[in-house]
Amino acid sequence: MAGALYDPLFAAIGQAYGASARSAMTQIAIASGFAITLCWPASTFLVAHIGWRGTCLAYAALAAFVVAPIFALALPAGRAAVPTRVALPKPGVKAPRLPGEGILAMTLTTAAILMAAVAVELLLLLQSHGIPTASAVALSALIGPSQVGARVLELAFGQRAHPIHLLLISAGSVALGLILLVLAPSLAWLAILLYGAGNGMRTVVRGTLPLALYGQAEYAAVIGRLARPPLLGQAATPLACGYAMEWFGIDVLAGILVAVAVLNLGLSLAVARQVARQGR
Repeated sequence: MAGALYDPLFAAIGQAYGASARSAMTQIAIASGFAITLCWPASTFLVAHIGWRGTCLAYAALAAFVVAPIFALALPAGRAAVPTRVALPKPGVKAPRLPGEGILAMTLTTAAILMAAVAVELLLLLQSHGIPTASAVALSALIGPSQVGARVLELAFGQRAHPIHLLLISAGSVALGLILLVLAPSLAWLAILLYGAGNGMRTVVRGTLPLALYGQAEYAAVIGRLARPPLLGQAATPLACGYAMEWFGIDVLAGILVAVAVLNLGLSLAVARQVARQGR
């Protein structure tokens, strides 16, 4: 996952374009917002015709022979010029850590855990409330449009806002959506829209907030450092959710997800307080 998700692409764009990379990151997130919506039926079709191994090989070929050449053509060949007042880090010298970076890493990690857990367990969560399978699939498909809608709004109206404000909106929206899903399943459509919108904003924030806090020169190293704990969390979450389901049941798992969402909101508020204290 570390080499194929947003993080390395955001690192390359942020390093190349600096402050002007924010718009590009949002546009990339908009273009990829329907990826899951498209991937589910495509994968189902491929598995039915060429099996799961053939499907894996097909996606590998797509990445190697389509995606990688596009990156090679689209990304600048070298580092873009940065303002002379910015001192480039020397080779082998780590980018400095800002106060509160640990809290920021925990915030991004808990958000990544929620994203992975919902992706794996959402259908079961909906079905546990008596929602038929077909309806649960249709409701789950709302995540894609709501993610894209939030990113379009951010591109249109949020470019002048500090990314920390979008972090708070994202965390609040995800927490409210999961609380609604657990306490008011009849409003599952609204819960999923809120969750999807918050998750859509989070994807952009994880690229734009480190850029705003650290600047262009140190961005690539910092985003790599901040990406490590969330990627480990995403990798461990499906297995952990499976054991939680087996040992405690779906209702306890749902309560755990709500608790993690509330924790994520609290951590986001702590990050915002730290950013305000530093005046960044």
